[in-house]
Amino acid sequence: LSFLCSLLWPFIDCYWLAIVFLFSIKDTNQYITESKVLQNIQWFAESMYEERVIDHYESASLDTIKHAYKTFMDWGIVGLDTLDERQQLADDGIGRGNEPVVRLKVSEEQIKQVEDHISKFQKNAFAKSVNSPIDLARRSMLVDYPFLARL
Repeated sequence: LSFLCSLLWPFIDCYWLAIVFLFSIKDTNQYITESKVLQNIQWFAESMYEERVIDHYESASLDTIKHAYKTFMDWGIVGLDTLDERQQLADDGIGRGNEPVVRLKVSEEQIKQVEDHISKFQKNAFAKSVNSPIDLARRSMLVDYPFLARL
């Protein structure tokens, strides 16, 4: 049983990290492309591993992150939007072509429910010991990881 758990925990941690990260971008007014979101989730996962928030470096695997992201798309948590040229220019001053941007499609409460459900299966006591990991992550990411404030 412990062998099976050791295979599953990196996936569970990855899903938890992805939903927490996606929640953190909810309050930003910037447009973020799908590729940038995946890169930032991976960077966030590596940072959380280094800070011992998660136990498995495998949670930062880009393939696992892509799978978690696709699952959240299938569940209707995130979606992709295309921007017209005016929105692109207003965002960063240059056109981005037709690369779609990520948009959260659910409420804060629904994201919290998903995070609660995922955290029930985590090995690490950190996620279970915090009353609101999403609030904690939002505060710590905006303070400790200032690039999120610019997204």
